[in-house]
Formats: sequence, C-alpha cells, structure tokens
Amino acid sequence: MYQLLFRNRFVALVFVAMTVLGVRTLIGTEDEEGALTRMTEGIEAKVQALQNDAQQFQDRPRMAERPERRERPERDIVRPVPAATVFASDDELIEDAQGFEPEGQPAAPLAEGEVVIEVPPDIVLPDDQGGN
Repeated sequence: MYQLLFRNRFVALVFVAMTVLGVRTLIGTEDEEGALTRMTEGIEAKVQALQNDAQQFQDRPRMAERPERRERPERDIVRPVPAATVFASDDELIEDAQGFEPEGQPAAPLAEGEVVIEVPPDIVLPDDQGGN
C-alpha cells in the first residue's frame, strides 16, 4: 500500500498536503483555532454553566428557611361518581354475520400431487433458462 502511494511524486505530494490540511483543521494555527480547541471550549462552557446552576440550587433557601406560606382556604374536593355498570344480555352481544362462510370450503388443494399454476407468457420466472 505504501509503495503504491509513494511511487508517484504527485500522489505523494497530494497525500502530504491532505495530511497537513487535516492537522490544520483539527489543531489549528497560531491565528485561528482548530476544531478540537473549539470543541474543548464549548464543553468547558457547558461544565461551567452546570456548576453555576448547581451553586444557585444549593444557595436557594431551604424549606425551613423559607417564609411562611399563606394559609389557603379549605376547598371541597369534588370526586366524580363512577357511572353505574350495566351489562348487556347475551342476545344483544351476538351479531348476525353476513358474508363469507368458511364451512364447506376445502382446506387442501383439489388435486393430489403437484399443483399446476398457469403463468401468463409475458412473465419470466427466475428459474427459467430460456425466457421469451
């Protein structure tokens, strides 16, 4: 693999240029930041924000330190009454079905042995060697 890469001078130059461009993109130069630096700064900013939120959460007044709440007037709790359960009779549950009657239909093919299926002439089966 490496012999094929460096047999041609032009291909070797392109390989070196791609490597330098990749390093420049990831690491960056003195003037601009690379992708790794930007990603690291973003992660550090998120960590700092989480630490600030955690500090604010810890600094909030505790339940015992909070001022007393105003007393709310007692309210009646209204709970819905469940509806009366009514059962249907068996006669109401039975439906008169119409349509296909499965009784009397053969479960197996009519002929014993091989089943012959006629294929239209414009269809070529995958195992057909000749075709139309």
